[in-house]
Amino acid sequence: MIYGAEECGKTTLAKVLYGETGRRVGAIPLYMNATELAGTRDERQWVRAITSAFVNQYSQISSDAYYQLDKQERLLLLDDFHKIHLNRGGKQALLRFLEDYFARVIVFADDIFRITELADEPASDALILAFEEYEIRQFGHQLRERLISKWVGLGREYTLDEAELLHAVSLSENLVRTLLGKNLIPSFPVNILTILQVWDATKTNSMAAGSYGYMYEAL
Repeated sequence: MIYGAEECGKTTLAKVLYGETGRRVGAIPLYMNATELAGTRDERQWVRAITSAFVNQYSQISSDAYYQLDKQERLLLLDDFHKIHLNRGGKQALLRFLEDYFARVIVFADDIFRITELADEPASDALILAFEEYEIRQFGHQLRERLISKWVGLGREYTLDEAELLHAVSLSENLVRTLLGKNLIPSFPVNILTILQVWDATKTNSMAAGSYGYMYEAL
């Protein structure tokens, strides 16, 4: 179970894992949004939804072969679990079904779901206790600097002087730190990259276009 705030990169992470898990763990990954299962009520409907998702991502020809695979060769990435329209009993039934059908199930949900799940039920009965839990956290100074360095050097890896790189990274880091403020804007990659892109697009224009107000408006 992987939690994270809105726009922190949960879906991006799910799709990166989708592209890498087959090579790393020898399983065939299937990506689904929880809303694809939202209107279903029983196992037959869940199987049809899984089949439909598989056909869309692979092919009709291989769907039969997929169901004949050993359970250990099937992996599910289930995104936006907090958006599923099922009550607590429905969620429990769905997760039990998925655990029986897939060797590995990776669920993505927002951080509010985690809080409400623990608050609404006794800890011993919490739905999420069956899962290992992880959280996507905001970037600290080190990761932020690494991301900025990659942005500044993009396309200029073999031409940019090291001193020039350090200077550009320092200026960009100061800009990002100022705009993020003290918990004013979450330090997630999408926000950092938006600031850098808008800054690069406007710094050759008038000062008004590159002002902090313009940057906040873009965010």
